[in-house]
Amino acid sequence: MKLTKYVLAFGMLTGATLPYTLPATEAFATTKKEGVVSKDVIVRAASTPKSKNLGTLTKGTNVTIYKETTYWYQVKFNNKLAYISKDHVKLNTKKKPTTKKPTTTKKPATDTLVSKVPSKKAANATIKSNVYYYKTASTKGKSLGILKKGTKIHVNSTSKFGWVEFDFNGQKNYVYKDFVTMTKK
Repeated sequence: MKLTKYVLAFGMLTGATLPYTLPATEAFATTKKEGVVSKDVIVRAASTPKSKNLGTLTKGTNVTIYKETTYWYQVKFNNKLAYISKDHVKLNTKKKPTTKKPTTTKKPATDTLVSKVPSKKAANATIKSNVYYYKTASTKGKSLGILKKGTKIHVNSTSKFGWVEFDFNGQKNYVYKDFVTMTKK
C-alpha cells in the first residue's frame, strides 16, 4: 500500500512538472512565415551548400517558410520540402496568401552560366556543381553569374571563412570552397 501511494505521488509530481510539447505539425503551423525571394536562389535538398541542387527560385517568387535554421529557410519546392539561403529572402511584414507559384528553372535568364574562365595562370581547381560566384567573399555581395560544373579555375587563395578567390576577366571573384575541388599536380 505504501509503495502504491509513493508511485502515484511520484507520477503526479513528475507529470505536473514536465513541460508540454506541441506535436511537430502544430509547432510548424505557429511558426509559418511568408517571404519574397529578393535574388535568384538555388534550392537545395538539405540545409547545406553541399546538398543536391534541386533548381532555382527566381527573384520575386513568394515563399512560405516552414522552418528556419541559422543560415537556411525550409520551403516547399515542387511539392517537396527543400532549403534556400536566408540571404536571398525578404520576410513579409504583412501576412498575405501566396499568389505567385514558384517557377523552376535550371538557368535563370538574368544570370550568365560560365563554362570557361580564362586566366594567365594554369587551372588548379575544378567546380563540383553549378554555383553562383560573387564580387565579394559573401553571398550578400553581387552575384556575377553561375560557374558551370566542371569549369576549370585558378585558385589564388582561400580565406579562413572558406571563400576561394579566383581571377576572371581581370577581376578577383569568389566562390565557396565546398564547390571547388583542387586538382593534383
